Amino acid sequence: MKAILTVILACCVAFASASVALAGETYTWDGSSSTAWTTAANWSGGTFATYPDDAGDKAIITNQTNDPVVNANIEVGIVDIQSGQVTIPDGGSSFRTLTIDNTNGLSVAAGAFVYLEYDAKLILEGGGDLVLNGNIEFVNVGSRTADPVLHLLEATAIPDSGSGDINAAIKAVITADDADSVLVLGAGHDVNGTFDIEAPLVNNGRLLVDGTDEKIHLKTYAKTGNGDYEITGSGAIIEVDVPVSGGAGSGLTMSTGTLDVDYYFILCGELDMTGGVINVDANAMFEMSGCP
Repeated sequence: MKAILTVILACCVAFASASVALAGETYTWDGSSSTAWTTAANWSGGTFATYPDDAGDKAIITNQTNDPVVNANIEVGIVDIQSGQVTIPDGGSSFRTLTIDNTNGLSVAAGAFVYLEYDAKLILEGGGDLVLNGNIEFVNVGSRTADPVLHLLEATAIPDSGSGDINAAIKAVITADDADSVLVLGAGHDVNGTFDIEAPLVNNGRLLVDGTDEKIHLKTYAKTGNGDYEITGSGAIIEVDVPVSGGAGSGLTMSTGTLDVDYYFILCGELDMTGGVINVDANAMFEMSGCP
């Protein structure tokens, strides 16, 4: 009887330990072996010698000689990039994805980065605050099968208090599951470069095309907010295929390039136009109204 009881207790302890692990572990990147996310030797912490790959896990990233590369499709609860960078590489014939499940699940400290190459996808499943003091960068690396994607499954806000931006050196896409999965771009933040912005957007920061032939295409869902729109790059374009309405202080600055309005574009702030062209479709509307 004593032997049987000992076996039962041992099984219970083992099951309890496994349950704790499944409930979520905290791992800290040390990069001691390589850049591969899925190499357990690159991480410290956790009950078992493994790596963060569970919806309850938290991954803490600090700057090391080897910064982490997401070398498989990974799903975690929280990614806290305190320094250094995380790269989601070219997925080849299909997307390479990093999915972050928790509310307030991603934070990027000043001087830190998230890099997305071609065929890479960052999925923010839990919404909440995206604390962005560093940058999210879409970079020209890899062989393009598909454009890299930032995908929102819940409403996500980039707080005003941060100082980071979302930049694209290649065409990138910001998408959402539905009309409730709104991206709120806080004051002091830019979306800069060539983007299809398909997600519903509250722009309290700035949409900026300042590079040659860059293009921001506003599509799928309406865009609102108190932020600015700026076209300063040679051949740069902002194309408007959905309702865009701006509140107090929302303005348009143009020194070159083109604003193509195929729906309506109504802002309450100032028009500062020293160059460029505004094209308004016959069935569309452009207005800088100085709203009350």
